Amino acid sequence: MITRRAALTTLGAAIAAPSVLRASVAGARRFTVLRDGDDIGFQTNKVVQQGDSTIHTCQIRLKIKVLGITAYRYELDFEEEWRGGELVSLNSTCNDDGDDAYARVKREGDGLIIDGSGYQGPCPLGVATTSYWSFDFMRRKTWISTQSGDMLPMSATNVGPAKIVGPSGPVTADRWDVKGGYDVSVFYLDGEWVSIAFDAGGETATYVPDTVAPQFMAAWNG
Repeated sequence: MITRRAALTTLGAAIAAPSVLRASVAGARRFTVLRDGDDIGFQTNKVVQQGDSTIHTCQIRLKIKVLGITAYRYELDFEEEWRGGELVSLNSTCNDDGDDAYARVKREGDGLIIDGSGYQGPCPLGVATTSYWSFDFMRRKTWISTQSGDMLPMSATNVGPAKIVGPSGPVTADRWDVKGGYDVSVFYLDGEWVSIAFDAGGETATYVPDTVAPQFMAAWNG
């Protein structure tokens, strides 16, 4: 029998070209999260323009049941602000199966200051976060965990086209394998984030998007 902690020990970790800002609300996307084909929850993402900033908000709600009993629960809410391709702020709260975590990041001078449950201290500019929504993150070597504020060394490799489950059938997207602080495969269609896949307690977890239409990169202000 799968224990609560062994059921999805890596799930929390997995969850983390310049363009012109054109729309006040760039778009929203909802992902259904499948684990070995079973629906275990959802993630919603919204990108909004506020002046010269881009605000990305995210909500994740996951629940794994074993023999009808909830064996694992994960809840994450965060908001991040980007300006000129740089992170300006991040605020998150997380319930990782009863364990609380958080990340608070703010821009100070020529760098960032992180106050998180996993790390407190300075951080250089030029980082990504574990939110995946901007394709530009694939070029960045340090990611900040949206769950805990940890600074994660990451490297991304384009391994070529791969099939994902789309809103109405299979879709071919570019697969990027990201390794370092944790391992995850991230999928982009013409630079638009459309899915992720990762090991979740010995089973594969995948994100199924409600749309693959361009919505996020039009708002990237890098």
